[in-house]
Amino acid sequence: SSGINAECPLRPGEPYDTVHNPDEKSIMTYIAALTAKLPDLGVHVDVATIDDYATHARAVKQFLGDKKNSWDTDPLPVTVDSPTETIQAEIDALRAFGANQMPDKHKEIDLLAKAYKELEAKTDSDQLKIITDEALTPKDLSESFNIALNAKKGREQRLLNLLKKEKSTDCDSALIPLL
Repeated sequence: SSGINAECPLRPGEPYDTVHNPDEKSIMTYIAALTAKLPDLGVHVDVATIDDYATHARAVKQFLGDKKNSWDTDPLPVTVDSPTETIQAEIDALRAFGANQMPDKHKEIDLLAKAYKELEAKTDSDQLKIITDEALTPKDLSESFNIALNAKKGREQRLLNLLKKEKSTDCDSALIPLL
């Protein structure tokens, strides 16, 4: 049932409707409004020195590189028992990762870019050499992010193709006439 509550938590003082089965657009609108009101929870970059920046940037680059390598090289799931469920579970896990952790990494890179600009303004270029030598600039991190994202998309596509093949094989075997 729906009803009017006295006060909207996102806009105090305004009434709002509550619905037990909201449509997708309503949910997305609510999440967007809630996200805009909440403080940043979970993505923090505390960078006071070039060493702090380099340490944090290395961790981000390593994380993205590990994910890319895993998505590129891990074998696709092959199971005898319920192969479509196994494949679908991995597809769902990849999509959840893309929806949850990839945006956080992107935000982390944006925060590192701001920190880098601040460091760049107060540091001479010789001190920043470690950052450029190790390819840890915000541009380098963005490229690593895009490479990892493309690897995720590629793995998801390979899994979708495998799932399609499994489903067609299931249908083919179901069409064999009984004698």
